Order: sequence, then C-alpha cells, then structure tokens
Amino acid sequence: MVEKKEKDAVTESDKIWEEIKNLPIEMFALTNQYVKHHAQRLKVSPNEVYLRLKSGAVVASLEAALARVRGRSYELEVTEGYVIVRRGAPALNLPKPEPSEQ
Repeated sequence: MVEKKEKDAVTESDKIWEEIKNLPIEMFALTNQYVKHHAQRLKVSPNEVYLRLKSGAVVASLEAALARVRGRSYELEVTEGYVIVRRGAPALNLPKPEPSEQ
C-alpha cells in the first residue's frame, strides 16, 4: 500500500512539467507550437525536469518561452543529449540604501 502512495505522489518535477509543457514556443515559423511538441520528458529526477529535444534548435526557443513566464523563474542547463529544467532562485528585492547623513 505504501508503494502505491509513493508512485502517485506529485513530485516537483511533475509540477514543473505541468507548468511548462503547454507554453507557446516559436519554432520554424509554425503556429500553435508548444514545448510538449518539441521535447520529450524523461522521468529521471523528482526535483528537475529532464527533456530530450527533437532538435538542438529548440534550446533558444525554450529559453525564450521560460523567460516569458511571469511570477516564476526557471534555470535551463544544456547537457549532452538532454536539457534540464529546474526552479530558479527567487529574485531578491533589496531595499534601496538610504542616503548617508553628513
């Protein structure tokens, strides 16, 4: 019974894939193209999404698609044979320094 629960648990990798698979992607001047049309997900890690791309030309378009997502940040790592997508570090909102008194 425990094994089934672990299999059905939603991982961070699953969440990231759900967020990015339907992002519009500009490829080869074709309309209605999405990440899922040009990348195959590989279930390797519970924390990162490993993608096998159908073409190396997808990398630049994938980077652009991920950069357009508002409110979320992703990191893209290109390796030999696949691409890894993981959550990016949250942006730091540092307060403006106050002018020093003299």
